[in-house]
Amino acid sequence: MEQETLVSQQETTSVKDNGFRFKTPADVQDLQDQPAKQALLNNLWHRNLTGFTHQAILGNPYTQVYSDHSIDYIDPTQDDAGPWSPAPIEWSPFPGRIRGYFQFNDPDTYYRLADTGYQDANETISFPPVPADPCNKADTDTKPFGPYGPRGWQDEYCEWAVIRNANNKITRIDFTCENPEYFYSLWQIDPDRVAEIYSNTLDKTVRKEDLYLTDPNTKQVIIDPSTGLPAYNPLNAFNSGPKATTTSGGAMHLTSTPNTLQTEIGLASLATILREKNYGNFNDLCCCSQYGQVNRNSDPNIGGKINTIVKNNDGISNQVTLKNPPGLYIQMPDLSLFEVPSGYKIQDFLHVRRGHQAQSNGGGTVDDYILHLTLEVPASTNLTVYDIKINGKNIDWAGQVAETFTMRIMGEYRAGTKKSPKSPCADDATNMLPQPLQLFHEDVFKAMINTTIKNPVGQDIPLLSNSSYVPPVLTRGQSYPMVLTMGYLLDPDQYGSPVIRIKNAFTFRVSVTKPPEKIYYATPGNSYPSEAWALYLNVHPNPDIDLNEEYKILVTYPALNYDGVEWPYILNLK
Repeated sequence: MEQETLVSQQETTSVKDNGFRFKTPADVQDLQDQPAKQALLNNLWHRNLTGFTHQAILGNPYTQVYSDHSIDYIDPTQDDAGPWSPAPIEWSPFPGRIRGYFQFNDPDTYYRLADTGYQDANETISFPPVPADPCNKADTDTKPFGPYGPRGWQDEYCEWAVIRNANNKITRIDFTCENPEYFYSLWQIDPDRVAEIYSNTLDKTVRKEDLYLTDPNTKQVIIDPSTGLPAYNPLNAFNSGPKATTTSGGAMHLTSTPNTLQTEIGLASLATILREKNYGNFNDLCCCSQYGQVNRNSDPNIGGKINTIVKNNDGISNQVTLKNPPGLYIQMPDLSLFEVPSGYKIQDFLHVRRGHQAQSNGGGTVDDYILHLTLEVPASTNLTVYDIKINGKNIDWAGQVAETFTMRIMGEYRAGTKKSPKSPCADDATNMLPQPLQLFHEDVFKAMINTTIKNPVGQDIPLLSNSSYVPPVLTRGQSYPMVLTMGYLLDPDQYGSPVIRIKNAFTFRVSVTKPPEKIYYATPGNSYPSEAWALYLNVHPNPDIDLNEEYKILVTYPALNYDGVEWPYILNLK
């Protein structure tokens, strides 16, 4: 009943725009048999992507300089006028930082690290440390290899889990590039369907109860006030780590903390800012613009190519956006590289489980919109994946398969009308401003911040690092205990708690309920955790608020005459 109420009350809600609608990843319609719920999901997804786009264009005006207000990244909900030219950008899904930082005598060590997080078969030796600041060659300090998390090192927007038999031979590999934001959104609409998708995709029995977020101490299920139903745990037993069995484990969607769709959109926007120095090396541009991690195959390559497109050779800047539906997509492997046992073809074992292949991008090439790909040898064949060869070598590692395909985002660009200004490299701001990050219902926040996540390098992080920018939902006229996480606050001992405003003082009543609390987590999109602040709030939206607005949060200090910088789209109303 609560879920049906959510559908009926939000069904017509939409952010005001020009009629453009963001499509779900690969345009999947997971609720097409329930048209009312599918319409709600499509609308919710459009609102989420609109918010991500506005956040991306705003950038970071809080703690950095020259990292905000990207004028050449186009918000298609406001301006989708073409003509647009396709700009597909590709990279290898194999973790580039493993080969970029380390040199091993045994080539299989690279594959073992990518598949398991360990160098040795006994799983006692993990990743060596890496430079603490790879952009500063003079800095000799080191830090543990990250991103942290059960498979955090698979940070190229593609992750995988492997099933092996009793003889340690691979029988199945699941590759996924599905973004976590979509699963958070779908869970708000229909948890039963999420469990069904898990079951059908992973070929295992997955109950929705297996996906519930629980309190780490009491083991009680956490109820999400957004829906009145149990909250979603993104690192559940069927989506955590690189190993799986025929009945447990798996890779359903991305879990490495930088592997989010919001990050991809933010990176694409930030990369449109032109720099005073021309960088032929994309890692150097990555350091200058401060997006992603150097030596990754993805972020430096994505940012570098977008920046190259914008600056153009004729002096007039191009403008860029992500093609609809925005997403991260697996491209079909090069099938000519595979050799299979007599009587079979590779297509007997390689299957697209979600998404689809082969759609023209209008530029003379074809884009595959694959979200989930499996390589599996059924037990009935008496074969294993090891009996398949790539370039003449038996498959003993999923990373070998990962090197046969590429990842792709579908960018597109159009001609601008002027030459855009160039900025110096991004840098820490001299006078940093309070920086809003995420807004949570308090019970969800507490469960996630108190749930510890282990990883091979021994650097525990809280489950909050795998939260999402998908906004919480509030019912008009009700009050909610909530938590706003902040990347930076003025010293509370000197300035006290700030004043929090949402939209304006007359439509929301917001009060800080206790002093700010220091926390430590990797804000989704970041590779490494850092200190942040938690502000405990009481939020009460008035009953007559317009559902169609995009809600923005402001952190203000009236005594300092500081009015705040609006952070877009931090909640939904019903």
